[in-house]
Amino acid sequence: MQIVYKNTNGEQVVLGQQPPFLVTSKKGFAQVDNVITKQTQYGLDGSILINQQLDDKELEIEGEFIASDSSDLENKKTLVSSIFNPKLAGTLTYFPDNGGVYYLDVLVEKFSMNESSTNLSQAYSINFLSLDSYWVDKNQADKLIPLSTLKKNLTFPLRISTGFTFAVRSSNNIQTIVNDGDVSVGMVVILEFTGEVTNPKVLNVTTGEYFRLENTYKVGEIIRIVTLRGEKEVLLTTRDGTEKNNLEFWDEDSIFLQLDKGNNFFQLQADSGSENMIGTVRISPKVLGV
Repeated sequence: MQIVYKNTNGEQVVLGQQPPFLVTSKKGFAQVDNVITKQTQYGLDGSILINQQLDDKELEIEGEFIASDSSDLENKKTLVSSIFNPKLAGTLTYFPDNGGVYYLDVLVEKFSMNESSTNLSQAYSINFLSLDSYWVDKNQADKLIPLSTLKKNLTFPLRISTGFTFAVRSSNNIQTIVNDGDVSVGMVVILEFTGEVTNPKVLNVTTGEYFRLENTYKVGEIIRIVTLRGEKEVLLTTRDGTEKNNLEFWDEDSIFLQLDKGNNFFQLQADSGSENMIGTVRISPKVLGV
């Protein structure tokens, strides 16, 4: 087991079962509390559910660090105090013994060192707060899934004539996107245009929800649609590399689609030129506890 904390200054420390920074206990790495809001009604038994949501994730790590001498101990105290500066946000990456890798954005609530220490060791405790209730599974983070497929035209015996095409791109087939996490997540959709496309649309076939841009795009242009938590944008990259906000072309009935847990069925569409789109989805599944 190993835990790596890295702050926004790029400073990091490795905590684990090997010196110098040992972990003796950890709490809060598993599932978080469900905060339930309910209401009683006069004359009725029980309550009515108003709302439920997962609480912030609170984590605690306790341990000790080992030094070679008293001078080294003082240096390590200064080092970890700087790294766990509560004014800096950071990322906690957890490596359990089963080979998984999970990370979480955190804030340092409290870093403390026991007043009693020896010349060679110092006890410490760290309290973290994450405003996101879920860990990201790094082994599946930024997984790329195509929204377009190639239909091969190869048959054997092979006869190649003038104008022969080895494969034809199909953008309007229904593609399955699997979210292996514990909760629905946002995504990043990349649409690359190999020819003129009018009013491109990404449809969730199951729910009928979609996002659609009311605009015509030309060969070499790329659209990036982000539906992640706290990050919503529609960005156009032109052929010369210029980036432009394209949210102004957002269809009024469109939504920033999310990927439900399990199978999701998506389809690329357009009023014209759908065969000129190459679509890719990037997802990072999240899990409740590790």
